[in-house]
Amino acid sequence: MNKKIAKLWTTALRSKKYKQGQLRLNTPYNGSYCCLGVLCEVMISEGNHLVKRSEDDSTTFDEEEFGLPHSVAEWSGMHSPVGTFTDINGYITSLVIKNDQDLLTFDEIADLIDEYVDSL
Repeated sequence: MNKKIAKLWTTALRSKKYKQGQLRLNTPYNGSYCCLGVLCEVMISEGNHLVKRSEDDSTTFDEEEFGLPHSVAEWSGMHSPVGTFTDINGYITSLVIKNDQDLLTFDEIADLIDEYVDSL
């Protein structure tokens, strides 16, 4: 992953600007984001084109609701649409699993991004 973009992303995750949610990039009715939805917002805030459409229960970014759009993965240098990496114990996992199943906080996810930036 591009280290400059990773830094922008982790700063956004730690900023407390985004309410954490699960299962969708963004859920408009409660204003929550998964960690990958925050990366989509970072791309937009950096002046890049990304089509964002919101309805009551979900937002799509370039028509993606659950996984990272190809355009965001390409811009950020991410190798997978779910943030796959191999952890310190040799287990293959992802940022989506850490956000949605393990329920790590955005601060904890930002720490993982810092630690595994080269493999994301």
